[in-house]
Amino acid sequence: MSASPGVQEGFIDEDCELDILASSMRDKHFAKFAVAHVGEYSFSNRHFVWIWQRISHCILIHDELPASGVYSDEARGAFPDEEEQAAVLGLLIALDDRKSEDMSPRSSIERVVLFNTHAAIRMGAIPMLEALNRNDIAEAQRVLEETRDKVHSAQNLSQPLLSMAATLDADLAAYGQPGNAPVWKLPLPTLNRLIAGGLPGAHLVVVMGSTNSGKSAFLAAIAWEALASSPESLVLSFPVEEGITEYRARFHARAAQIDRSRLRGALSDLERGAVKTRCLAQAALLERLIVQQPASSNIGSVISAARQVRSENPGRPILLVVDSPDDLQPTRKAESYRLERARVFTELDMLAKEEAMQPFSVAVTTQANRAAAGKKRVGAQHTSETKVSADKAALGLALLDSDAPCSEEDPWKVTNIQIWKNRLGSVNDFQIPA
Repeated sequence: MSASPGVQEGFIDEDCELDILASSMRDKHFAKFAVAHVGEYSFSNRHFVWIWQRISHCILIHDELPASGVYSDEARGAFPDEEEQAAVLGLLIALDDRKSEDMSPRSSIERVVLFNTHAAIRMGAIPMLEALNRNDIAEAQRVLEETRDKVHSAQNLSQPLLSMAATLDADLAAYGQPGNAPVWKLPLPTLNRLIAGGLPGAHLVVVMGSTNSGKSAFLAAIAWEALASSPESLVLSFPVEEGITEYRARFHARAAQIDRSRLRGALSDLERGAVKTRCLAQAALLERLIVQQPASSNIGSVISAARQVRSENPGRPILLVVDSPDDLQPTRKAESYRLERARVFTELDMLAKEEAMQPFSVAVTTQANRAAAGKKRVGAQHTSETKVSADKAALGLALLDSDAPCSEEDPWKVTNIQIWKNRLGSVNDFQIPA
C-alpha cells in the first residue's frame, strides 16, 4: 500500500518551493547558486520540475535566465493537454506576480538549505511510511538513516558558505572605513578617467622625467589633491632632493595662489599679510601634511618613519611621497648597483601592500636615462635603471621634455604626459597632451 495523497501533502512545503522558483526567475545570481545545489527532481510536482529544468538549462548552457517567452512556447510542446497547459501558464503567472512582491527575508543560503532539508524529509518520509505499511522494519530503518544523512548534508551546505559570508561581511565593513579604500585623485581629470577614478591604496606610482621636467612639482600637485580630496587623509613626504623649508614652500605657494619664486623674494607687509591669510584659510589642509627628511640615506629609515605615522593614525588613509628613491640605499647591500636600485623600489612596494586594512599609497619620482632625451614617446626602458622602477609600479607616468615657457610651480602643465605602464586601467602607452 502506498502513502495516501493526504499523507504526501503533509510533507510538502509548497511555499518554500514557490520561493525557490520565483527567486530564480527574478535573480540570476540566486539562480546560479540554487542550480548548483538544488536537484532537478527535488520538487514535489512535475510542473515545478519542468519550470526548474528550463531555468537550470538556460543557466548551465547559456549563463542567462530564460526569456519570458521561452516558458509559454515550450509549455505547448511539453504539455499537449490544453488543461495542463493552462495550469502551467497559470503557475507561471502566479510566480511572476510573486516576483514583484517582497520575497523571503532569509539569505540565499538559508533558503536553499531550507528547501533541500524539506525535500530530503519529504522524499525519505514517503518510502519510509510505505515500508512501515508493509511491516518491513529493516527497510524503514535504512530509509530513515539515509534521510537523516541527506538532511545533515543539506544543512552542512550552509556551514562553509555562512562562514565565508561572515568573513566577507567583516571585510566589506572594514573596506568601508575611511582609511581602507583610499582613491587619490591625480591632478589631471583625463588621467583619473584612464585609471578608474584615481590611485587606489596599496599601489605604487612612479613618475619619470628628465632633470627640471617637473617631477617634484607633479608629485607635490598629487599630494595637494590628496589632502584636498579627503578631510581624513594624511600626506607623509620625504623630499630627499630638497630641504624641508623649500619643500613646504611648494604648498604655501599653492595655498597663497602665488608662484613659489615670490616667496623667496622680499615681500611687502601687505603681500606677507595676504599670503599669511590665505595659508591660514587652508590650515586644516596644511596641518595634515607631514614633511620629514630621512634619518639616513637608507630606505629603511623612510619605512620605519612611515610605519610610525601609520601606528599613530589608525584608520586614516596615508599617501607616502618619496622624491626620490634614486638617492636612497636598500636596507641590505646587494651584489650590484642595479640590484640595490631594485631592492629600494621593491621595499617601497612591499610597504604599500603590507597592511591589508590600512594600506599606504606610494608616489615616487625616478630620473629618466639619457636615451629619453628629446623622445616623443618613452617606456620602461627609459627609467634610470631599466625595469627596476617599472617592475613594481602599478602606474608609470613620464613627463616628456618640453621647450615651452612655464611657471616654476607647475612646469609639468606644459608637457605631454605619457602613461607607460597602467595596471589600474585598460589604457596603456597613451599620451595626455599639455
